[in-house]
Amino acid sequence: ARASAGSLLTTQVCQLDATSGRDALKTLQTCGFTLHQAVPRGGEALASLIWSEKDAVLLGNESRGLPAELEGLGRPFTIPSAPEVESLNVAMSGSIIAWEWARAHPLRGDPFLRQA
Repeated sequence: ARASAGSLLTTQVCQLDATSGRDALKTLQTCGFTLHQAVPRGGEALASLIWSEKDAVLLGNESRGLPAELEGLGRPFTIPSAPEVESLNVAMSGSIIAWEWARAHPLRGDPFLRQA
């Protein structure tokens, strides 16, 4: 906890008081967040997303996807894969998405994440 204490000074926090996921996501939108929804096929290519300073990414269950109440929230995007690949596991998808987000928000002085 101590190591992360400094990040609390620079991280914006949105308090949620909601009983369902849809209400919580609507609250995030009210707080200025852009919602992005990962879908297995048919979405915008992940690499072409324009990230904002406040993004929320929705990842569904590997076999069932997002709950019906959350479908349609956010801009759908897809991680490109070979045609024979059915889907990626949600942990792998989350890692790839986090990398793309980090590339769009390079750390000051970090040449590794700086975009060319």
